[in-house]
Amino acid sequence: MLDAELALLRAVPIARDMNGQPWYMPIEGQHVFIAGRTGAGKNSWTWSLVLRLAPAWSAGLVRFWGLDPKRIELAIGRGWWDFYADTDEGMVQLLEKCVADMHERMGEMQGVRRSFKPSQETPLNVIIIDEMAYLSLYMVDKKLKERADKAVRTLLTQGRAPGYAVVGAVQDPRVETCGYRNMFPLRIAGGLNEARQVDMVLGEGSHDKGALCEQIPLGLAGAGVAYVLDAENMNEPLMVRAPRCDDATIKRCLKRRW
Repeated sequence: MLDAELALLRAVPIARDMNGQPWYMPIEGQHVFIAGRTGAGKNSWTWSLVLRLAPAWSAGLVRFWGLDPKRIELAIGRGWWDFYADTDEGMVQLLEKCVADMHERMGEMQGVRRSFKPSQETPLNVIIIDEMAYLSLYMVDKKLKERADKAVRTLLTQGRAPGYAVVGAVQDPRVETCGYRNMFPLRIAGGLNEARQVDMVLGEGSHDKGALCEQIPLGLAGAGVAYVLDAENMNEPLMVRAPRCDDATIKRCLKRRW
């Protein structure tokens, strides 16, 4: 019986609010957009998600796909990734492999069932892209960039129902940097440089509702602090903090394999 591990996919205890109460992130049937300036602690969120999902991963209910343009952030825990790429061509091929796997699963579901249920035979796929803007804007090869863009958009438009969850992190949330930010239902805004960027990430009026991301301090004092908004289930942003995951913790948890 894997009831606890399956429940974890619907409510991952990934952060705490300012009163110390846990905040749970749904990852099954979800896409997550994480924005924050350099040093805002975006990887507090991505690594907290991985580590908290470890029991489900060890049980075979989750597969992790890691795209690591900087070749540093995700490589520190290389053993966590079922699939990993850190070169331009490798990342594009990995995205296209993910799309092909997704379409194969959709074919198996067609006419049989409409809802996805994670199992050891059909695990939830969590695709973490450390710097999404690199794929959409900064990749030099135009053809590779177009292929990456097509694959990411396909995953975002089709992936939730068959169990493919995209988690994308960016430093710059402008549309010209990441044109598909509005395709993510769950959004996390860490420290940002300007007040107007808050509404870019969380939606119009979020800054007026109290999401003062530009006031989150730089450095360790503000790392992992963010406002979260689930566009499908929340009316107002909530301030929470994900714990810092240092290199030693990531490696130690991998050795334990939960």
